[in-house]
Amino acid sequence: MELLKNNKGYTVLIVLLTIVVIGLIAPPLVSGVMNSTLQNKKTEEKVQAQNLIDMGKQYFRNELSQSIHALGDRSNPTQIKSKLESSLLEGRKSERILLSSSPDRLEYEVNYEITNIVESSQIMITYQSIAYINGVKHEEENNEEEFILNYKLGAVPSDPNDYKCLEDNMKNNGTVHLSGKKHCIITGTQAINFDIKITGQAILEVKSPGIRFNNTVFIAGKGSLYIQNDQQKPSSLTLRGKGSVNIGSPTSN
Repeated sequence: MELLKNNKGYTVLIVLLTIVVIGLIAPPLVSGVMNSTLQNKKTEEKVQAQNLIDMGKQYFRNELSQSIHALGDRSNPTQIKSKLESSLLEGRKSERILLSSSPDRLEYEVNYEITNIVESSQIMITYQSIAYINGVKHEEENNEEEFILNYKLGAVPSDPNDYKCLEDNMKNNGTVHLSGKKHCIITGTQAINFDIKITGQAILEVKSPGIRFNNTVFIAGKGSLYIQNDQQKPSSLTLRGKGSVNIGSPTSN
């Protein structure tokens, strides 16, 4: 009988020790799991927000390209400003665009401002993309980009390529890829705010001194970039293989 009582005492003691150990170990484990889940959610939201911001920028660039092509005469800055304001995003500002394919409520909006810089005869379009995830605003630092349009050019350049060939070769991730033996010619006055990849024997020929490359240009294989002056060299340039940057035109080199 005494032995049975002792066994019961040991059992109770073991149960109590087990409860104490579990009580000490469980909170840190639960906290760690919760923190990890929260961190994963924040990381996922950050990636989603950046993708939405990039979508907004690309959407606006396409709208801007179409609006500029439709301008016609570029000699009157007041008319240019008025036409752009009415045509860009169909005259809508700060209107959220919803992505219907996602289970979350993913939206982006683009705000823009058009300024006439009289002293330099230029129209400056400043734009910013903002992401919303389930109604929560996500805004990137240094998110503003600008596009400069010179209105002393007169009519729209007669070269049918303009910079449409870049848009035609743009991938889903927003990067332009020229490959094979493609020969892309761009003219006009534009800040190129997307990455460009030139591979194979492809050629990107810049025929206007007003074009600038703000993003990365990657050239590999026998790809070539032809520019008008040293100031047009991309600030971020990667060369591989026999890739090259040249001043002039393919026929003069």
